[in-house]
Amino acid sequence: MIEIERIKDERAVKARYIKNISELEFDEFFWKCTDYLQNYPTGENILRATSTLDPNDELEKSLRKYVMRNILKKIDDNQPLEYLSELRPVTIVFVNLQFDESANTLHLCKAIHDANVKISDVIHAFSGKINKVFMFDKGCTFLCVFGLPGDKQADESTHALESAFKIFNFCSEKLMKIKLVSIGVTSGPVFCGVVGHRVRHEYTVIGQKVNLAARMMMYYPGLVSCDVVTYANSRLPPYFFEALPQTEMKGVVNPGVVYQYLGISEKTMIGKAYITKERSEYYPLLGREKELEIYDTLLKGFVGSTEGRVIMYEGLMGYGKSQLLAEIAYLGQKAGHRVVAMELTKVNVQQNFFAIRTLMAMFLGIDACKSYDARQHILQSKLRGVVEETYYCLLNSIFLVKFPTSAEVSKMDNETRTEEVELFLVKILQKAVEKDILIFVIDEAHFIDPASWEFLDNLLSSIPVFMVMSLSPPSRQPRLPCVSAASIINSAKTTYVQLRELKPSVILQKACQDLGVVSIPRELETFLTQRSHGIPFYCEELLRNLHLNNMLIFRLWEEEEEVDDEWEGLFTNAVKVIPSKTESLSSLDSDLYICTIRQNVKLQNIMLPPTLKGIALAELDNMSPSEQMVVKCAAIIGLTFTTELLLYILPEWTKRKMNQTLAALVESHIFKCFNKRKDSQKVQSQDMPSTELIVCPGTVRSTGQESDLVVLDLIPTTDDPPPRAVLHLQRGQFHQWLQQKQSLECWPS
Repeated sequence: MIEIERIKDERAVKARYIKNISELEFDEFFWKCTDYLQNYPTGENILRATSTLDPNDELEKSLRKYVMRNILKKIDDNQPLEYLSELRPVTIVFVNLQFDESANTLHLCKAIHDANVKISDVIHAFSGKINKVFMFDKGCTFLCVFGLPGDKQADESTHALESAFKIFNFCSEKLMKIKLVSIGVTSGPVFCGVVGHRVRHEYTVIGQKVNLAARMMMYYPGLVSCDVVTYANSRLPPYFFEALPQTEMKGVVNPGVVYQYLGISEKTMIGKAYITKERSEYYPLLGREKELEIYDTLLKGFVGSTEGRVIMYEGLMGYGKSQLLAEIAYLGQKAGHRVVAMELTKVNVQQNFFAIRTLMAMFLGIDACKSYDARQHILQSKLRGVVEETYYCLLNSIFLVKFPTSAEVSKMDNETRTEEVELFLVKILQKAVEKDILIFVIDEAHFIDPASWEFLDNLLSSIPVFMVMSLSPPSRQPRLPCVSAASIINSAKTTYVQLRELKPSVILQKACQDLGVVSIPRELETFLTQRSHGIPFYCEELLRNLHLNNMLIFRLWEEEEEVDDEWEGLFTNAVKVIPSKTESLSSLDSDLYICTIRQNVKLQNIMLPPTLKGIALAELDNMSPSEQMVVKCAAIIGLTFTTELLLYILPEWTKRKMNQTLAALVESHIFKCFNKRKDSQKVQSQDMPSTELIVCPGTVRSTGQESDLVVLDLIPTTDDPPPRAVLHLQRGQFHQWLQQKQSLECWPS
């Protein structure tokens, strides 16, 4: 028996008395304690009588409503409970509601019910889940989680902040007897899984980020607060946030900067969409020579045109679209053209006319003005002689200025005003193209709002404007393009270029360029080539991860030092990325460095960078529960695995179920299948993507290979292994190292 004394504001306790007592003495003491408890169970052997109830289908169906759907799918797939646990990055949203002292039970029940319904509706759209609802001395708290197994999405942090802001506004304004609403949002790795005794299991999340969100909710009351990781991951403009004063929080060490999320307001919609990717004046853009050549050819053909022209670069996240557009913007300015470049984010698609409003603000030079009178002064100087002054007031709402409303404009209805505003903007651009070639560069163009798409569609048919856009593939866009967007994409005036992976030799040059060295070891070259899969962003993140973890060593290269044979080929390629006025290394102004790997570092054992984890998890969560289980079990075996070992790990699975699941994974390019037959190498080669440059009518598909542009019909560049091969599969392999590594890291250690 232990007697303790609690220490104020501490989880630890002070032991005052310890005594070994017999079982009889303990029983007597225990039952004396129960005299002070109400409704204590009287069963002799158990504390929870419900655990002895016989199975009842009707009761189980009722209880299923209280279990998260993605967990139910795994239970229905007969997965062992211990296999439901994972270590994964998620976003936590803690919502705390504090009520007025006058609130009675009926008030509380109504308010909590309304809050629960609203929170469920808001987060369901983004695959968020309510994990817990509990009452304590500081009010009612909802624990919501984004990114649980099966729910991972690319814009998780943005979704969480959007949801938190909507929930905050609703609860603050609509709930009965509400006194204070506080929300804390954090992002990071947590344990997601089953905890507790077997008769009262619960699925929950545990980790430092969960604790931090709870503390932020209490120490920053009355607002939506978020940690620095959520702030960075959201990739929202900085003016959506405000840094909060640092506060010491119980049980939290070095929480970092805490921000208040301000949400979207009309005043923040003036010219705040600059391209974030900076072009380096010292290093060239690597591996995109063909894409730049297409741009240059189209621009030369555009000169003298009476209609607009569009070039669209399509590519998955990390393929270097932003870097390519930054280079194009620079080349346009260098050639003396009028270039306006902007970058959109996900929230902009919900803001009516945002893209055009911001583009025109940047074009007119009022994007940096802090006051309405400064904007008004610039507009007056630039619009004089272009449009009558009586129509200046049409710009009041879109540029937040205060021109006097004229009699003509005051008589217009809303529809007429909208038409006149668009006509006003067209006249401004018509005047500009008389003197200059006008180039609009829009990064993340799939976030253009429908009203702006409609304006652009009309603009391109009436004014010679050259537009360069980047966008994600249609399959990765959150919604279908609107009618005007589809019209521009499918127009004969639009050239569509699909970006592909970089060649291994370019990855080598990029690694040297990013590290600022002239040579890297062959081991690092192989590591980057195999694990980046030719994707520039993967290469950058892998290098950043190695550097931050102090795994690389940099030292000066001396011209007279001998170069080992195995380094010679690397050195020749790497030195091409170093800017120089002559071909001689000795003429370089700065010192030259080479990179080596620190001793005892095993590149194959490094942990995934957080950014790549999110990409792999999103792909994993798009699979069915059976496919997820096979992928996670195969990851334990390694990059290469056998069906025999998978069946050994999953003994309750039939061969038929295993083969069906493997077939689906091969079809979706998660696995490659290898058969023990003479043509296994042929099957492997068929599974590798073609490296040809293919041009379809209106479409360019490029890998940067040195081949001529040829017009032909769209043809598949991969031949998938026939489905019957899977039925005899004996050995398989992960298509990408990234998926194997992340699936392995999902298992709790």
